Amino acid sequence: MVESTEQYSVALIGSSGGGTATLGHTNPIELLNTVHKELCHLHCDEDGKVCAGLSHAIFVSICDGSGFDSLKKDDWLPGKNKSDVAADPIAKLYSVGFHKKNPDSEDQEATGRLNVQAIKGPLSEINTEAKRLDAKLSKILRNNHALISVSSEPTIIHADSLRSCSELSIPVTGSGGTSISQIAELYGLPIIGAQGSVASTTHTKARGWAMGLAREWGMTYDPKHNDQDGSCVDSTSEVGVGQETTPLPSLKSILEAALPSFLFVCIVLRFFGGSAGDNRSSLIAEIEYSLRYFVPGTTCSILAATSRQSSSTSQSSQDQSTILLSSALAGILVSASASQLNDNSNEGGSALAGLIAGASIPLALSTVSNLCVKYHMTATMTNIICGGGVGIMVGMIMHLSSAAYILSICTGWVRCIIRFRRITTPETNGRLIANVFVYLQKMWYDFASRPSMSKFVYAQDLQLNEFLPIPRGLGFGFGCIFVYGSKIGWYHSIFLPLIMLEMDSSTGQNAASLLGAIDECTLVMVCAGICAGNLLLPHRIGGSTSLSWQALKTNILCGDFIEACYPSMEKSRLINIAAYLAAGISTEVIVRQRLLSSAYIPLPLSILISSDRWGMIVASSFAFGISFVGTIMANTIGSIRKKSDDKGKE
Repeated sequence: MVESTEQYSVALIGSSGGGTATLGHTNPIELLNTVHKELCHLHCDEDGKVCAGLSHAIFVSICDGSGFDSLKKDDWLPGKNKSDVAADPIAKLYSVGFHKKNPDSEDQEATGRLNVQAIKGPLSEINTEAKRLDAKLSKILRNNHALISVSSEPTIIHADSLRSCSELSIPVTGSGGTSISQIAELYGLPIIGAQGSVASTTHTKARGWAMGLAREWGMTYDPKHNDQDGSCVDSTSEVGVGQETTPLPSLKSILEAALPSFLFVCIVLRFFGGSAGDNRSSLIAEIEYSLRYFVPGTTCSILAATSRQSSSTSQSSQDQSTILLSSALAGILVSASASQLNDNSNEGGSALAGLIAGASIPLALSTVSNLCVKYHMTATMTNIICGGGVGIMVGMIMHLSSAAYILSICTGWVRCIIRFRRITTPETNGRLIANVFVYLQKMWYDFASRPSMSKFVYAQDLQLNEFLPIPRGLGFGFGCIFVYGSKIGWYHSIFLPLIMLEMDSSTGQNAASLLGAIDECTLVMVCAGICAGNLLLPHRIGGSTSLSWQALKTNILCGDFIEACYPSMEKSRLINIAAYLAAGISTEVIVRQRLLSSAYIPLPLSILISSDRWGMIVASSFAFGISFVGTIMANTIGSIRKKSDDKGKE
């Protein structure tokens, strides 16, 4: 038995970021405590190694729950000349390990509760304080430490601690693709077990980081370790913060959280779905109908209800079961109402109706519960009314008011606009608004049908085709916009929600998304090509290629981690041009062939679910090949210039 114990500890730096500003990250206390709990599961009995959890933390969060994507970097970084500090958004700095302990903090830490301190103020001032604490952290870090970066700012705010990690070869893990890529590029640090942010939760991230560090330190990740004696319990109690209402996640971010269910429904419907006229058994048709309409709406309803409820108050398990029951009932009802638009001539979907129904559940439950208390209802009757009656009430209100049906029509319009399909006017509800779209489409159709415009429009039978003509070059321009938008925060705020709505309630060859195919080619495959070029011919002799190799595997096998190529694009104008060129040409192919597919899945599966597999292969090849060749050329030119500069110095 090992007598001496070697303790390891972890420091956490970062912010609520852009895509990570939802699903748990609106509650920084929950994030820190969850990470601390998962790290406490690491141990090695043979060598006497244990992990003591989080020893230090520096975490910045905007108080209104929004992300940093919408903010200009120069407006909030410390050290920038800024006259109007009052215009800054209000933020909070949560820190661990930098302040004197409160009298009862030892008892709290004994039960796994971190001694979290918080200060509140304008974002620029908060970041100045974060930089000061980061300078302290850089002097504290030792060889038995590790660092977790959660959408951190590596160039100014956390430069000191990251520089220390580089000098001491301290392992680094974390999330936030852009931030992680910059850390690997600027400081030459290998990234261990980095996690994505889309559709992930605090718990899944924390467990991934813990398992990555376990492999790095030669320890074992054992969920039962430290749980039996209660030394690391999951607690959201904090010191120096006080009870407060956590900002509500937006409906847009909740929709993105439903991505896993949407993807698997898309895959199943692509291979087993079909049109209503197919000769299939009634069982298969019923399964397809349920997957197509009930799963998206019900999933969104449950996510909206639980996310918005858990952000405001901490509920008991009974409250959680009540809200799950109510949101499921409401989701099923509104999905059934939205599925009225289920013929081949009209487009529809149930996700928007599910989101609205789920978001209404917490308020309805609170109101009805208070009324039950006021009129002295028994606990059993209160639970029956809240668990069953509230869900039915919300669903019926949306059905009788035609809200679910109208939202379904709106989803169909969004899909038609994205795919340049003709909008059909339903026989009931929404005719006035639909007629506006139909009139605009007719104007475009008449304009494109002119003989003088024929050379600018793809060759097709304009009289009989259900699709609208698309001018040449539109796909190229949109591909470039997709790359640019992903760099400035449009992906999570615009592109991904539209991809989800386009996939909602589609089936057969139309089950995937045109924007999803553009996502796969312009971001995933372009990044894969750049990373492959950096692996074959690194732009820096002796530089670490671990990030490029990890990003290449992740993009090809998981369809994610697109931010890994951004440092290379920023350093080389030629790589940047090649990336935009690859995105433009591949998107032009996608738009010309009207290809449907999706990212976030392995490349072979992305091709299999495509509406035109050979077309998807061609588009992916253009995206990968052009970016790959551009990277090789840029790195070759850079290597030649470096050699000539070295000779000149001699």
